[in-house]
Amino acid sequence: MEAASRYLLPHEKWLVARLLKWERASPMLDVVGHEDKEGAESVRLGTASTVDEMLAVVIGLVGMGVMVITAVTHEIGWVYAGLCIIGLAFVSVILASIRTIQGSRAGREYQRTNSHFIGN
Repeated sequence: MEAASRYLLPHEKWLVARLLKWERASPMLDVVGHEDKEGAESVRLGTASTVDEMLAVVIGLVGMGVMVITAVTHEIGWVYAGLCIIGLAFVSVILASIRTIQGSRAGREYQRTNSHFIGN
């Protein structure tokens, strides 16, 4: 499978590019070493998974905030909005899980196809 065959969603592309740029500039993080070991595609998909997990947390907190406001104001109509927002958080968690699986498979494929891992 080609590295370019995995499509990232627009928000993932934007945030992954910025996170990897920041991580490469940090002297404390060894992104290049990790890319040498697991492959650049695996690192990119792992970062996309982290982005989706962070997004799920933010969306979930907003949904919980709507539910709390609903409980205080006794407006039953907002309950459905809060549940829909929390549902979006679950969708983001599922997407993060998919990206984790894709990243794991990309890392194994990279290690299997590169000769410097054979015989170690």
